[in-house]
Amino acid sequence: MKSIAFLIAILFVWTGLAYTVWELQLFVTLLPWIIPHPKLKKLRYQFWIWQDQGVNVLFGGHADETVSSRVGVLYLNGSKTAAGVRAVVDFIFYIALQQKNHCVESIEWDEQHQKEEIAMPAGKKKIPPKTTEKTPPKTTKKTPQKGTK
Repeated sequence: MKSIAFLIAILFVWTGLAYTVWELQLFVTLLPWIIPHPKLKKLRYQFWIWQDQGVNVLFGGHADETVSSRVGVLYLNGSKTAAGVRAVVDFIFYIALQQKNHCVESIEWDEQHQKEEIAMPAGKKKIPPKTTEKTPPKTTKKTPQKGTK
């Protein structure tokens, strides 16, 4: 029941956001089909990501995280609500874009806030933290072998 309420809340907030910028939304969404240019497609994608991150912030999430990513993190942490939301979101993205496991795949594992919230699951490559210290290269001494000069 919580997952349904959460989905409905996201739907209302996103609808309200889309309603306030609907003219710009329509323009940005349709323009790449009218004028096929890679920069316009990127603009459309970034506009949708901006909205997604904005909705996540309104629900108390990190500004550099999408709703899908947040749901994926909560799901991996064992949230039953997130499991229900994830099933719906993953289904929508599978139907629309043939993308499987969208919520978990949208997690940006290199983001610091993700490292604090969840442990790295098996199969994901952990990115080592950047250090400012420079370590000198290891030097090995060659020992002369017997019979050589």
